[in-house]
Amino acid sequence: MTARFDICVLGGGLAGSAFAILMARRGAHVALIEKTRFELFRAGEHLSPGARGALRALGCEVAPFDGSFIDSPGILSRWVAQAAVFKPYIGHPEGFGLNLSRRHFDEALFRQAGRSGVTTYRGAGLVETERAKHGWTLSFPSGNARVELRARRVADATGRISVLARRQGAKWQSFGDLIATVGRLRPIRDGPAHNLCLNVEACEHGWWSVTPTLRDIIATFYTSAATKRAIDLDEREWWQWGLETAPAVRERLARTAAAVEEVLTFPAFPRLLRKMHGRDWFAVGDAAAAHDPLSGHGIIYALESAFRAAEMASADLPLERLGPLYEEAITGRFARHIDNRAGAYAEAAGRFPGSSFWRNMAAPRTVEAPGLSAH
Repeated sequence: MTARFDICVLGGGLAGSAFAILMARRGAHVALIEKTRFELFRAGEHLSPGARGALRALGCEVAPFDGSFIDSPGILSRWVAQAAVFKPYIGHPEGFGLNLSRRHFDEALFRQAGRSGVTTYRGAGLVETERAKHGWTLSFPSGNARVELRARRVADATGRISVLARRQGAKWQSFGDLIATVGRLRPIRDGPAHNLCLNVEACEHGWWSVTPTLRDIIATFYTSAATKRAIDLDEREWWQWGLETAPAVRERLARTAAAVEEVLTFPAFPRLLRKMHGRDWFAVGDAAAAHDPLSGHGIIYALESAFRAAEMASADLPLERLGPLYEEAITGRFARHIDNRAGAYAEAAGRFPGSSFWRNMAAPRTVEAPGLSAH
């Protein structure tokens, strides 16, 4: 038997779940398909206080996410100089920031989508998609059976891999080769470390962030993929090599972390999809535009893009009319991000005059207009 929906959302991360909730609240019959069971580590651990307002606009206060975050009082930064600068959240109208156990936070929002009337599927694996006469047919394995869905439209919220968009011939415009090597550490004592700030430190070949979460301490080394290839170390050795260049982070972890549980590497360079919509499909969140983690705005953008996509998908005008306006808005925001990113890296570049990493990261970049070819 084939289930029918107004829209199917591929990807149960923040953008996909938020978009599904918004569409269900507008009266749409929505399916949300997640390939995993949220069993794997997910990067992106810190939210500024403004995220609380975005979650409230979704109709869910922070309460449904209990057990997946702790409050963060601010950011302790060693960026322009080695001396620490504290940027407090105290006094912010939305309160403290959030340090997330990201996979648990994503799963909580996915469950919230189910409570909002969305039909949810998890552990879907590879989803096959096919254009039908009036929309799409999607199918995927579920246990010993195969689920088949039909929908008028499909939203691609599959993150940086942009599964559906790439199948439709969409290309990326990428900016640099930044990678994130993430160490997940066990705290010395049960519960969060006593310093709940996000810690940031610039070093010769990149920069570090340390985020204490409810279950772990997440310490991430951001640098160039080319540098990692040239030095040719395995993941743990590479992470440790970077740690030797960041004295404040090294001291922080020595005080609060007992052991490294795992080390994983992810792409972290900004990336823009050159074609964000087509016949009865569009991309949302990181599937449309992925931001540099330095800005701290990637998760906020994912939620914002869900609101923009919901406005487009629920309007009376056809997608062919509204899609270009959606692309223009996402691209404009991304272009501002790229300009601000170069400025932020330039602030620290003077500390490391001989570093090719900082020289490259501070160089201005041009964002192409929507629809132009890219790779």
